Amino acid sequence: MDSYYNAALIGKKVKNSISGLGIYSISEQSDISFYVMYVCSAKVAGSVDITPKKLSIIQVEEFTEENIKRCAEYVHEKYQTLGGNNTVAKGTNLIDAILQDEFIKKSFS
Repeated sequence: MDSYYNAALIGKKVKNSISGLGIYSISEQSDISFYVMYVCSAKVAGSVDITPKKLSIIQVEEFTEENIKRCAEYVHEKYQTLGGNNTVAKGTNLIDAILQDEFIKKSFS
């Protein structure tokens, strides 16, 4: 049950942070939100494999405005490099590019 609560809380924090930055269009926010949640979660959990157990014990307080902003900038840059559209967001190239990069594997500290 904690995993669902944490996922919802993380989703809300990321959505509010990305929206609050005021630099991404509504469609960009929609396209990158999942990836920003995933990248932040992987960095906080210390693993790209986010299981329900890991999500249930994730340190939600590490999802700060600054950490979310860093992840949003990172994801948006990858997203733009690949074409910056809905097709990129729904395809596999963006997640593949993210998983191949060291950024996702390093913690925030």
